[in-house]
Amino acid sequence: MPKECRALVERLRETLTKQRYSPVVVHNYCRHADYFLRYLAKQQITLQAVTPIEVADYLRLSVRQFRKRHGRAPASFWISIPRSGIHALLRLALKRWPPEPSVTDAGELLFREACDQ
Repeated sequence: MPKECRALVERLRETLTKQRYSPVVVHNYCRHADYFLRYLAKQQITLQAVTPIEVADYLRLSVRQFRKRHGRAPASFWISIPRSGIHALLRLALKRWPPEPSVTDAGELLFREACDQ
């Protein structure tokens, strides 16, 4: 794994620890963040180019891998563990996560400008 990816996961670990997350949660979030970064590298997707679609694709893959490893589907709440780790990583690394949806018309643009003020 590239050095900058390891540094990012370590930064996530430090941030979660400072925020007093339990050691088990820190471990799980960082492990899934690491797996996600490896997935992005394999797919040749930069971190800045990640969209919710890539996250959803990875999570589907993660469920399939869980099923293959354990011979059963994960519990319904299990998916929140990798999702939370990935979202924590993306919030730490990117300026804005999740990305805002694109503006579809002039009225929506005016509404967003008014809300930003």
